[in-house]
Amino acid sequence: MAKNFPCPSCNADLEWSPGSGDLTCPYCGHVVKDEAPAAADGAPAVYKPMAHFISEVHSWMRDNPGWGEAKKEIACGSCGATSEVEPHIEATSCPFCGSHQLTPNPSKYDALRPDAVAPFRIDRSEAQRKFREWLGGLWFRPNGLKEMAALGSVQGIYLPVWSIDAKTDTAWTAEKGTHYYETVKEKDDNGNTVERKEQKTKWTSASGRHNQQFDDVMVNGSTGIEQELFQTLQPFPLDKLVPYNPKFLQGFVAERYQKGLDEGYELAKKIMEEVIEEKCEEKVGGDEVRNLEIKVRYYDGRFKLLLLPIWVAAYQYDGKPHRYLVNGLTGEASGTAPYSTAKIVGLIVAILAVIATLVLLSR
Repeated sequence: MAKNFPCPSCNADLEWSPGSGDLTCPYCGHVVKDEAPAAADGAPAVYKPMAHFISEVHSWMRDNPGWGEAKKEIACGSCGATSEVEPHIEATSCPFCGSHQLTPNPSKYDALRPDAVAPFRIDRSEAQRKFREWLGGLWFRPNGLKEMAALGSVQGIYLPVWSIDAKTDTAWTAEKGTHYYETVKEKDDNGNTVERKEQKTKWTSASGRHNQQFDDVMVNGSTGIEQELFQTLQPFPLDKLVPYNPKFLQGFVAERYQKGLDEGYELAKKIMEEVIEEKCEEKVGGDEVRNLEIKVRYYDGRFKLLLLPIWVAAYQYDGKPHRYLVNGLTGEASGTAPYSTAKIVGLIVAILAVIATLVLLSR
């Protein structure tokens, strides 16, 4: 059953406040105190087994429907992100890319209900301050960037993230290169015979196994935020997670995951394989390694669906989307911004002019 949090004074929707943990009305200022600690909202979320889950996901969704509160879904025609907002909110721009190409997106089925959420600890004013400082520290950016970026539009978003655990057993083969030196005789410029040491490499076959357990491999389930940009915000302290409760979403945007569990698991495997490959290369030994091949078996996979908090300032510049992100727990920040070609060319011209002047003065 959908769960709403109306203001007892004016009946508007309450918003959850970072820091205090209270529900506050943005219209009349009424505050509903959070009487119980967040951890008391339910039993700690546990990782669910991956085996057979992907093939049974649709039946599982029927038994565990949605967010547990009334939500309206909107889709962005530019970046593909799908966001969930309170029914009364009329969104005019995408919170992920700033595009105005928004359309209603009624879903055929409810998404999986999140297992846990990390409530915001960094508030909006702090996120805005960090955004202004970031913009002020950029070099070679367009003069109108601050105006185009719309500083007041920093939006709090709960990002859907697959947190995946897995055990791995890897068989690897490679060629190990061991350096040795031979004495080589040759003539110098004066015709004299001299000796020097020349490095050689002896290649031998190598093979072995590597076992490793992975915990909390984080895969961004959003299409509005690239995985690479999401990784720059890590880590998210998972000790701040609490069992999912709709009250934490009040006043924020929550994105419905666009990368399902099956795709998320495949992306997690790629992240794990990068680590495994480095570990196997270390096991090869020697001075050089070539033709390393790994065959990984994954087993005992488990997952949680998390909602992690970020602040996003999204804007369009010259037809291209740019965004600035702040980790809603730690304050770690990252973003993209356009360069000013005119300023860069101007600097190059100025440097060339200085060089030309110095050359003329030296004659």
